[in-house]
Parts: sequence; C-alpha cells; structure tokens
Amino acid sequence: MRQFGIALMCAAGTLPAFQALADGATHNHRPHVLIADQSNNRVIEVDPATHQVVWQFGTGSDEPGPNSVVGVNDAEGVGRFTLISGTAIPTGSPPLPGCSNPVNGCPDNQVMLVSHRARIACQ
Repeated sequence: MRQFGIALMCAAGTLPAFQALADGATHNHRPHVLIADQSNNRVIEVDPATHQVVWQFGTGSDEPGPNSVVGVNDAEGVGRFTLISGTAIPTGSPPLPGCSNPVNGCPDNQVMLVSHRARIACQ
C-alpha cells in the first residue's frame, strides 16, 4: 500500500528516477533514530549503538534548495526513503535559531521524499 502511495506522489514523471535511487543502502534501518533538527535545518539518522550519524539531509543553510530544508519539523522513514516536511522559520527579533533574516523570516514550506543518497526524489 505504501508503494502505491509513493507512486501517486511521484506520478509527475519522477517515478523511474525514484526507482533507480532505491538500491540496498543502510538508510532507514531499525534501530536507527531519525531526528528532525529544526534549529540546524537538517534531518539526521543516528545509530544508537555507536552514536554516529549514518545519514543526513540538509546543509544547515537557511535558504531552501536541492540539498537543504528550512525549519524542518518532521521526518519519517517511508521504505527506503525519508519523508521530510519543512515549514520554514518565522520572523523574529533577534532572529530565531536556524534563520539569519529577522525581517522576512526564512520561508520554505515544502514536503519531500529524499533518498538514502540525500537526493530529493519528489516534492
């Protein structure tokens, strides 16, 4: 059922690329812990046995782009992919953590599926 939902989300022509990214990596394996690190504009996956970061998406930039998410507030493993929502960081004085623009805030507002290679499969 999940694969059907993923196919619907990527029906705009990205499904072949989506399938090509789904090779056997160690991403989204139990007991790894997925952390939405909002203040640092990234998502990390940590191996609790070693405390090592085994996967990361996001450069820490407060500018949205192909390798970053601003104000990430949730992340969930979906098969071999990670579903990430970035809801931006509002304005604030002084600037809120993760955002360097106190006047405009740091807008993003996107939901995306990201591969184990930290590439956006669809959004």
